[in-house]
Amino acid sequence: MLTALIAVTVVTAIFGWIQYLVYPDLTKYVVWGWDDHLFRMAGTFFDPGYLAILLILGFLSSLGFYYKTKKSILIYLSVFFLISIGFTYSRAAFLALFFGVTTLVILWKRYIIIPLMVLVIFLGVIILPRPSSAGVQLERLYSVYSRVENYKESIYLWKEYPLFGVGYNNLCLARKELYTNNSYRSHSCSGADSSILFLLATTGVVGFLVVLGLVKDVKEVLMKNYYSKILLSCFVALLVHSLFQNSLFYSWVVGWMLILLSLSVRITPRSVK
Repeated sequence: MLTALIAVTVVTAIFGWIQYLVYPDLTKYVVWGWDDHLFRMAGTFFDPGYLAILLILGFLSSLGFYYKTKKSILIYLSVFFLISIGFTYSRAAFLALFFGVTTLVILWKRYIIIPLMVLVIFLGVIILPRPSSAGVQLERLYSVYSRVENYKESIYLWKEYPLFGVGYNNLCLARKELYTNNSYRSHSCSGADSSILFLLATTGVVGFLVVLGLVKDVKEVLMKNYYSKILLSCFVALLVHSLFQNSLFYSWVVGWMLILLSLSVRITPRSVK
Protein backbone atom coordinates (compact mmCIF):
# COMPACT_ATOMS: atom_id res chain seq x y z
CA MET A 1 0.00 0.00 0.00
CA LEU A 2 2.88 2.39 0.72
CA THR A 3 4.18 1.63 -2.77
CA ALA A 4 0.80 2.64 -4.18
CA LEU A 5 0.91 5.95 -2.29
CA ILE A 6 4.37 6.69 -3.66
CA ALA A 7 3.18 5.79 -7.16
CA VAL A 8 0.28 8.24 -6.79
CA THR A 9 2.78 10.93 -5.80
CA VAL A 10 4.84 10.18 -8.90
CA VAL A 11 1.78 10.67 -11.11
CA THR A 12 0.91 13.85 -9.19
CA ALA A 13 4.43 15.21 -9.75
CA ILE A 14 4.35 14.32 -13.46
CA PHE A 15 1.10 16.25 -13.94
CA GLY A 16 2.70 19.09 -12.01
CA TRP A 17 5.62 19.22 -14.44
CA ILE A 18 3.25 19.05 -17.42
CA GLN A 19 1.37 22.06 -16.05
CA TYR A 20 4.60 23.94 -15.28
CA LEU A 21 6.18 23.33 -18.69
CA VAL A 22 3.08 23.54 -20.92
CA TYR A 23 0.78 25.95 -19.09
CA PRO A 24 2.73 27.93 -16.46
CA ASP A 25 0.34 30.91 -16.53
CA LEU A 26 -2.71 30.33 -14.31
CA THR A 27 -3.58 34.01 -13.90
CA LYS A 28 -6.53 33.69 -16.29
CA TYR A 29 -8.34 31.51 -13.76
CA VAL A 30 -8.69 34.35 -11.25
CA VAL A 31 -12.17 35.06 -12.65
CA TRP A 32 -13.22 31.59 -11.46
CA GLY A 33 -11.94 32.14 -7.93
CA TRP A 34 -8.43 30.65 -8.23
CA ASP A 35 -5.23 32.42 -7.20
CA ASP A 36 -3.11 34.07 -9.91
CA HIS A 37 -0.10 31.74 -9.95
CA LEU A 38 2.54 32.34 -12.61
CA PHE A 39 5.65 30.22 -13.31
CA ARG A 40 4.96 28.01 -10.28
CA MET A 41 4.21 24.31 -10.24
CA ALA A 42 0.57 23.97 -9.17
CA GLY A 43 -0.45 20.77 -10.93
CA THR A 44 -4.05 19.66 -11.18
CA PHE A 45 -4.77 21.24 -7.77
CA PHE A 46 -4.29 24.77 -9.18
CA ASP A 47 -2.38 25.55 -5.98
CA PRO A 48 1.37 25.20 -5.35
CA GLY A 49 0.93 24.83 -1.60
CA TYR A 50 -1.38 21.82 -1.75
CA LEU A 51 0.70 20.20 -4.46
CA ALA A 52 3.83 20.77 -2.35
CA ILE A 53 2.49 19.08 0.78
CA LEU A 54 1.52 15.98 -1.20
CA LEU A 55 4.99 15.89 -2.74
CA ILE A 56 6.48 16.20 0.75
CA LEU A 57 4.42 13.25 1.95
CA GLY A 58 5.68 11.25 -1.02
CA PHE A 59 9.26 12.35 -0.38
CA LEU A 60 9.17 11.34 3.29
CA SER A 61 7.50 8.03 2.46
CA SER A 62 10.10 7.25 -0.19
CA LEU A 63 12.93 8.14 2.16
CA GLY A 64 11.47 6.07 4.99
CA PHE A 65 10.77 3.14 2.67
CA TYR A 66 14.37 3.27 1.40
CA TYR A 67 15.65 3.02 4.97
CA LYS A 68 13.72 -0.25 5.25
CA THR A 69 14.24 -1.80 1.79
CA LYS A 70 17.46 -0.15 0.49
CA LYS A 71 16.01 -0.03 -3.03
CA SER A 72 17.92 2.54 -5.09
CA ILE A 73 14.81 3.49 -7.10
CA LEU A 74 13.45 5.14 -3.95
CA ILE A 75 16.45 7.47 -3.79
CA TYR A 76 15.84 8.54 -7.39
CA LEU A 77 12.19 9.16 -6.62
CA SER A 78 13.12 11.15 -3.51
CA VAL A 79 15.37 13.40 -5.60
CA PHE A 80 12.58 13.79 -8.18
CA PHE A 81 10.12 14.80 -5.45
CA LEU A 82 12.64 17.16 -3.88
CA ILE A 83 13.25 19.00 -7.16
CA SER A 84 9.50 19.16 -7.79
CA ILE A 85 8.91 20.68 -4.34
CA GLY A 86 11.44 23.38 -5.16
CA PHE A 87 9.52 24.47 -8.25
CA THR A 88 6.37 25.09 -6.25
CA TYR A 89 8.23 28.06 -4.69
CA SER A 90 6.26 27.44 -1.50
CA ARG A 91 8.08 28.74 1.58
CA ALA A 92 5.70 26.86 3.87
CA ALA A 93 6.64 23.68 2.01
CA PHE A 94 10.38 24.29 2.52
CA LEU A 95 9.79 24.76 6.24
CA ALA A 96 7.54 21.69 6.46
CA LEU A 97 10.09 19.65 4.52
CA PHE A 98 12.84 20.55 6.96
CA PHE A 99 10.83 19.62 10.04
CA GLY A 100 9.54 16.42 8.44
CA VAL A 101 13.03 15.23 7.51
CA THR A 102 14.38 16.29 10.91
CA THR A 103 11.73 14.17 12.63
CA LEU A 104 12.54 11.18 10.43
CA VAL A 105 16.30 11.30 10.98
CA ILE A 106 15.87 11.78 14.73
CA LEU A 107 13.74 8.63 14.82
CA TRP A 108 16.49 6.88 12.81
CA LYS A 109 19.20 8.41 15.01
CA ARG A 110 21.04 9.60 11.89
CA TYR A 111 21.65 13.17 13.06
CA ILE A 112 24.31 13.92 10.45
CA ILE A 113 21.56 14.12 7.83
CA ILE A 114 20.06 17.26 9.44
CA PRO A 115 22.86 19.72 8.49
CA LEU A 116 23.06 18.02 5.10
CA MET A 117 19.35 18.66 4.57
CA VAL A 118 19.77 22.30 5.59
CA LEU A 119 22.55 22.64 3.01
CA VAL A 120 20.42 21.00 0.29
CA ILE A 121 17.46 23.31 0.96
CA PHE A 122 19.73 26.37 1.11
CA LEU A 123 21.45 25.53 -2.19
CA GLY A 124 18.10 24.70 -3.76
CA VAL A 125 16.71 28.10 -2.82
CA ILE A 126 19.78 29.80 -4.33
CA ILE A 127 19.80 27.96 -7.66
CA LEU A 128 16.04 28.00 -8.29
CA PRO A 129 15.31 30.02 -11.45
CA ARG A 130 13.63 33.41 -10.95
CA PRO A 131 11.41 34.13 -13.96
CA SER A 132 9.50 37.41 -14.17
CA SER A 133 6.84 36.72 -11.57
CA ALA A 134 6.27 38.01 -8.04
CA GLY A 135 5.14 34.55 -6.95
CA VAL A 136 8.58 33.01 -7.43
CA GLN A 137 10.30 35.66 -5.32
CA LEU A 138 10.86 33.92 -1.99
CA GLU A 139 11.23 37.27 -0.25
CA ARG A 140 7.70 38.32 -1.32
CA LEU A 141 5.68 40.01 1.43
CA TYR A 142 2.21 40.46 -0.06
CA SER A 143 1.25 36.87 0.78
CA VAL A 144 2.45 37.42 4.37
CA TYR A 145 0.16 40.44 4.73
CA SER A 146 -2.81 38.57 3.26
CA ARG A 147 -2.24 35.66 5.64
CA VAL A 148 -2.11 37.98 8.63
CA GLU A 149 -5.45 39.46 7.58
CA ASN A 150 -6.87 35.97 7.16
CA TYR A 151 -5.64 35.02 10.64
CA LYS A 152 -7.36 38.09 12.07
CA GLU A 153 -10.64 37.18 10.35
CA SER A 154 -10.50 33.60 11.64
CA ILE A 155 -9.71 34.71 15.20
CA TYR A 156 -12.57 37.21 15.07
CA LEU A 157 -15.02 34.52 13.94
CA TRP A 158 -13.83 32.23 16.72
CA LYS A 159 -14.29 34.99 19.30
CA GLU A 160 -17.84 35.50 18.05
CA TYR A 161 -18.66 31.78 18.44
CA PRO A 162 -16.03 30.44 20.87
CA LEU A 163 -17.74 27.28 22.12
CA PHE A 164 -19.01 25.50 18.99
CA GLY A 165 -17.78 27.76 16.17
CA VAL A 166 -19.81 28.73 13.11
CA GLY A 167 -20.13 25.14 11.84
CA TYR A 168 -17.80 23.14 9.63
CA ASN A 169 -19.33 24.16 6.29
CA ASN A 170 -20.45 27.65 7.28
CA LEU A 171 -17.21 29.63 7.26
CA CYS A 172 -17.86 31.25 3.90
CA LEU A 173 -21.44 32.13 4.88
CA ALA A 174 -20.17 33.67 8.12
CA ARG A 175 -17.62 35.75 6.20
CA LYS A 176 -20.34 36.88 3.79
CA GLU A 177 -22.48 38.07 6.70
CA LEU A 178 -19.72 39.79 8.67
CA TYR A 179 -17.67 41.38 5.87
CA THR A 180 -18.69 43.58 2.99
CA ASN A 181 -15.88 42.54 0.62
CA ASN A 182 -16.21 39.90 -2.11
CA SER A 183 -13.81 37.37 -0.61
CA TYR A 184 -16.65 34.83 -0.57
CA ARG A 185 -16.30 34.55 -4.35
CA SER A 186 -12.90 32.88 -3.95
CA HIS A 187 -12.36 29.11 -3.57
CA SER A 188 -10.48 29.87 -0.36
CA CYS A 189 -13.53 31.48 1.24
CA SER A 190 -14.59 28.25 2.98
CA GLY A 191 -11.15 27.70 4.47
CA ALA A 192 -8.51 29.54 6.46
CA ASP A 193 -4.77 30.01 6.14
CA SER A 194 -4.25 28.06 9.35
CA SER A 195 -5.81 24.68 10.00
CA ILE A 196 -5.81 25.28 13.75
CA LEU A 197 -7.65 28.58 13.35
CA PHE A 198 -9.98 26.90 10.85
CA LEU A 199 -10.77 24.22 13.43
CA LEU A 200 -11.41 26.80 16.14
CA ALA A 201 -13.53 29.04 13.91
CA THR A 202 -15.72 26.20 12.61
CA THR A 203 -15.99 23.85 15.61
CA GLY A 204 -14.92 26.03 18.54
CA VAL A 205 -13.13 24.91 21.67
CA VAL A 206 -15.30 21.78 21.87
CA GLY A 207 -14.25 20.59 18.41
CA PHE A 208 -10.62 21.42 19.11
CA LEU A 209 -10.63 19.29 22.26
CA VAL A 210 -12.33 16.41 20.42
CA VAL A 211 -9.59 16.43 17.78
CA LEU A 212 -6.90 16.46 20.47
CA GLY A 213 -8.59 13.44 22.03
CA LEU A 214 -8.57 11.62 18.70
CA VAL A 215 -4.85 12.32 18.26
CA LYS A 216 -4.21 10.93 21.75
CA ASP A 217 -6.24 7.78 20.98
CA VAL A 218 -4.33 7.23 17.74
CA LYS A 219 -1.00 7.60 19.52
CA GLU A 220 -1.93 4.79 21.90
CA VAL A 221 -2.52 2.24 19.11
CA LEU A 222 0.52 3.02 16.95
CA MET A 223 2.93 0.18 16.36
CA LYS A 224 6.67 0.73 16.68
CA ASN A 225 7.56 0.00 13.07
CA TYR A 226 8.92 1.98 10.14
CA TYR A 227 5.36 2.80 9.00
CA SER A 228 4.70 4.66 12.24
CA LYS A 229 8.00 6.55 11.87
CA ILE A 230 7.00 7.65 8.38
CA LEU A 231 3.54 8.58 9.68
CA LEU A 232 5.01 10.70 12.48
CA SER A 233 7.39 12.53 10.15
CA CYS A 234 4.55 13.17 7.69
CA PHE A 235 2.32 14.41 10.52
CA VAL A 236 4.98 16.84 11.78
CA ALA A 237 5.53 18.17 8.25
CA LEU A 238 1.77 18.48 7.75
CA LEU A 239 1.31 20.23 11.10
CA VAL A 240 3.98 22.81 10.23
CA HIS A 241 2.53 23.31 6.74
CA SER A 242 -0.98 23.68 8.16
CA LEU A 243 0.11 26.78 10.07
CA PHE A 244 0.21 28.59 6.73
CA GLN A 245 -2.40 26.73 4.67
CA ASN A 246 -5.48 24.67 5.46
CA SER A 247 -3.72 21.46 4.41
CA LEU A 248 -4.71 19.48 7.52
CA PHE A 249 -8.29 19.30 6.21
CA TYR A 250 -7.53 19.04 2.49
CA SER A 251 -9.34 15.94 1.26
CA TRP A 252 -6.41 14.49 -0.71
CA VAL A 253 -4.08 14.94 2.26
CA VAL A 254 -6.64 13.43 4.66
CA GLY A 255 -6.97 10.38 2.40
CA TRP A 256 -3.18 9.95 2.23
CA MET A 257 -2.75 10.21 5.99
CA LEU A 258 -5.61 7.80 6.73
CA ILE A 259 -4.13 5.15 4.43
CA LEU A 260 -0.71 5.60 6.04
CA LEU A 261 -2.35 5.46 9.47
CA SER A 262 -3.99 2.14 8.61
CA LEU A 263 -0.51 0.69 8.05
CA SER A 264 0.76 2.03 11.35
CA VAL A 265 -1.83 0.94 13.93
CA ARG A 266 -2.38 -2.35 15.68
CA ILE A 267 -5.89 -3.71 15.83
CA THR A 268 -6.51 -5.76 18.92
CA PRO A 269 -9.64 -6.45 21.00
CA ARG A 270 -8.32 -3.92 23.52
CA SER A 271 -7.93 -1.16 20.93
CA VAL A 272 -11.30 -1.72 19.23
CA LYS A 273 -14.21 -0.24 21.13
